[in-house]
Amino acid sequence: MTNEALEKRARELGFDRVWALRPIYAPRRRVHRLNANVADDPEALAPGTQTVILLLKGYVPYREAAENGRGAMISAYYAASNQAYAAAKVLARELREEGWHTLSGAQIAIKPMMARYGLGLEGYNTLIAVDGLGSRFHAQVILTDAPFAREPLPEVMCTVDERCRGCRACARVCPVGAISDTGVDIEKCLRARSEGEFIPPELRPLYENRLLGCEICQNACLRNACETREMPADVSESLELGRLLRGDLGALADEIGRNYARKTRIRVKAAMLAGNLRRADCMGELKELLRSDSERESEMAAWAIRQIEGKETT
Repeated sequence: MTNEALEKRARELGFDRVWALRPIYAPRRRVHRLNANVADDPEALAPGTQTVILLLKGYVPYREAAENGRGAMISAYYAASNQAYAAAKVLARELREEGWHTLSGAQIAIKPMMARYGLGLEGYNTLIAVDGLGSRFHAQVILTDAPFAREPLPEVMCTVDERCRGCRACARVCPVGAISDTGVDIEKCLRARSEGEFIPPELRPLYENRLLGCEICQNACLRNACETREMPADVSESLELGRLLRGDLGALADEIGRNYARKTRIRVKAAMLAGNLRRADCMGELKELLRSDSERESEMAAWAIRQIEGKETT
């Protein structure tokens, strides 16, 4: 497969950007327990790697639901992630059929690599922005021993986007003060906690109606377009809280992938949203969840019931 064929096929599969890069060691500035298993060196993951194929799929955020605050929301990022993951698998398989070794879905630190190659600039919220996509994209990496003609991109150290200096809009709107001039405190970040971490009672109301994802800083970022779109009807239906509390995640898993649609994670978040939105119509499902073998599920259900009954003081 030539570079031209690679780009053509990647775009056919739905990617907006594609680069063939040489392997590079791009260490993260900070290593947290939440990303400790992510690698900084492509060749450590796949010895013999000659090319790092970097693929970006952009997305347009969903418009906030106008149902008197009763509808659950999810970031459109998760659908883009699921689609990009599947598309990268297809591309990797096609390369293997040509006789090359490939690894897709590699757990590698993508942002430092993009910054070192000058493919995007980091903001104070640590998100990389790419011309034409802003910071609203999902990235996939394929490691391969295929000797593509690799682009002579310069290696640069990660620098903060000049548009961010003096702006700090993302830092001002972050509800937990996780963003500063030195980056993001991942221990505070709402999105990081939503990936399965315990959510303290005092932080739960800050999620409002967001089931997965937090785009508050991205919505405020001047590097992003203001365009939004309606949430598709099938996605909205998959987010019905009663359905999620009962563990009916099939439709949601089809949209965002089974890795994100994990039963306990989603039921805990759905219970939290039911409490935040004072959804008395979910009381039956919440009381059933009280009997769950999962301590996280039963604790959140109890909290939500107290919220709905007006007995929660935190």
